[in-house]
Amino acid sequence: MPASLWFSVCVTVRPNRSMSSSFRDLQQGAPAFSTYFATAIMARMANEGLRLALILAAAATPGGLKLGGLLVAAFLIPSIIAAPFVGRMADMSTNPTRLYSIAFAFNAFMIALCGLSLEILPAPIILVLAAIGGSVGPLMQGGLSSLVGTIVPKPLLHRGYAMDVVTYNVSAILAPAVVAAVAGFVSPIASLLLLSGMMILASINVLRLPIKRDEERALIAAPSPIDGFKALAVITPLRSTVIATSLASISVGILPIAATMLSNTTFSVNAGVLLSTMAIGALIGSLTYASRPFGLDKPHVMLPFVTLATALPLALLTMVTNTPMALLLFVLAGALGGPQGTAQFAVRDRFSPQNVRTQVFTLSTSLKTTFAAFGAAMAGLISGASPQVLLIIAVTCTVTGALIALADLRKNGMFADRREEQRIVA
Repeated sequence: MPASLWFSVCVTVRPNRSMSSSFRDLQQGAPAFSTYFATAIMARMANEGLRLALILAAAATPGGLKLGGLLVAAFLIPSIIAAPFVGRMADMSTNPTRLYSIAFAFNAFMIALCGLSLEILPAPIILVLAAIGGSVGPLMQGGLSSLVGTIVPKPLLHRGYAMDVVTYNVSAILAPAVVAAVAGFVSPIASLLLLSGMMILASINVLRLPIKRDEERALIAAPSPIDGFKALAVITPLRSTVIATSLASISVGILPIAATMLSNTTFSVNAGVLLSTMAIGALIGSLTYASRPFGLDKPHVMLPFVTLATALPLALLTMVTNTPMALLLFVLAGALGGPQGTAQFAVRDRFSPQNVRTQVFTLSTSLKTTFAAFGAAMAGLISGASPQVLLIIAVTCTVTGALIALADLRKNGMFADRREEQRIVA
C-alpha cells in the first residue's frame, strides 16, 4: 500500500477542519513524513500483534499457553539489555535507514522462524531464537521515533510526534483484531507469517526515508553503551520524564488483568472492548493534540501534570458499576495518553545529547516496556485480589511517578528556567 494512502487512512478520522489543515501543513512541510508514518504503522502493527499471535500459535502445540507466555517474554525481555547497544549502533551509523532495514528484516525472519519451528524444535531452542529476534525490538519503538526529528522541521515537530503517537494507537487497535481474524479463519501460524510480512514491508519502506549523515559521524560520535543511561540520570528533564512515564507504565501492565476481572464481575462487555475503547480514546487524544497543542515551550513540565490527570479516570473506575460510564472513563484515560506520549518524545528530542540521541529514545521506551511487564507480573501474582485493588495500585504508581517528577523539576529550577544548559554536549 502506498505510504500516502496509509497516512490518509489515519488523517481521514479527524474531528474538525482545523485538524485537517494541521495534517496538510505537516505533509507539506515534511513530505517524507508519510513514508515514515507508513513504516511505523507496519513495524508497530507487527510488534503489537506479535504477543497475541505467539500465544495463539503456541496454544495449538503441546507447549500450550505456558510456552506462549514464555515466547512473549523472550521477545520482550532482551529489549532493556539490547537498547543501549542497538541505540549506539543507530547513533553512530552513517546510513541509519540501512541499519533499520536490516534490523526489521532480521526481526521478520526470526518471527517466521519461531512460528514455523513450534512443532519441530525443542522449546528451549525456540525461546533462544525468540530472544535473539527480540534484541532489535528497541529500534521498532523508541528508535524509530527518534527519526521524526530528522525529517520534520522544528515548527511542525509537535505535530510530527503527535502523529507518531497515533501509529502506536492505530497498531493497538488494529493489530489484535487482524491477528485474531487471520488465526481464526486460516491458522495461528498464518498470523505470524503475516506479521513477518509486515516487517519485511517496513524494512523496504524505511529505505525511502531521506536520512543521510556525515561520513565522519562514526568517528565523532563514539558513545559508550552506558552513556544513554548517564544522560537519563544526569539531565533533569530526561530523568523526570523517564520516572513519570516508567512508573505510569506499571498501570499499563495492570490494566489488561484488571479489565478482565471487571468484565467478569461488574460490566456487561468483555475486556477486549474495554481496552479497545481506551486505545480509541488514545487515538482521539493524539489527533486532537496534533491540531490543538499546548505546553510546547515546556513539555517536560507539562508531562507530569498530564500524567497526574490520567490517574483520575482510573481512580473513578474503582467506584463505577455502570458499563457506559466505565467505557467513557476508559476513553478519557486513553485520550489523556495522547498529549503525554507526544510530550515525552518532545522532551527526548529537545534534551537528548546528539551523540546518544537514539540511545535515549530506545532506553526510555525499553524502560517503559520493562515496567509494564513488571506491572503485568505483579497483577498476575495478586490476581486473587479485587480489580479495585489492582486499579488502586495502578493509580498509586502513576501518581507517585508524576509527583516525583514534579519534585525533581522544582528542585532543579526547571519550572521557571526555560534554558537548555543541561544538554550534554557531544
